[in-house]
Amino acid sequence: MAGGGVRITFLVLAVILLTVAGLPALKLRTLLRPRRILFDPNGLRYQDPAGPWACGWSELAALVVQTSGHQVRNAQTQLVQAYGPTINLLLVPAGPEFANRHPELAGRRDADGQFAIPLGPNPELVPALDEAARQFAPPGLYQGVR
Repeated sequence: MAGGGVRITFLVLAVILLTVAGLPALKLRTLLRPRRILFDPNGLRYQDPAGPWACGWSELAALVVQTSGHQVRNAQTQLVQAYGPTINLLLVPAGPEFANRHPELAGRRDADGQFAIPLGPNPELVPALDEAARQFAPPGLYQGVR
């Protein structure tokens, strides 16, 4: 009788541990999916595990590939660490209705009403973004790399 109780307790504990260990594995699939930005004659498409979105060129007043390096001071050691450039795609909306049509970008809006789409710390991405924007964005829309 006592042996059966131990087996049940062990089984319950095993199920709990496997469930806790399995949660990160479920998220891993989402984390490993690549993020991709696609340019075409109609506009931009962004494939993201958090949710894809797309916008037409007519919805934008300007497009900028934005790069920025930044430094962080460690409060304990007072050492300054430089971090490489962070690449953003800066979308300047053509009108106020852009925010209503693209609620998925609400968290990316800055104080100036522009939307900064983070693309990570990959400086090798800049030439490809620049070339794609020059090829597909209508004349005058793409403002270059800043």
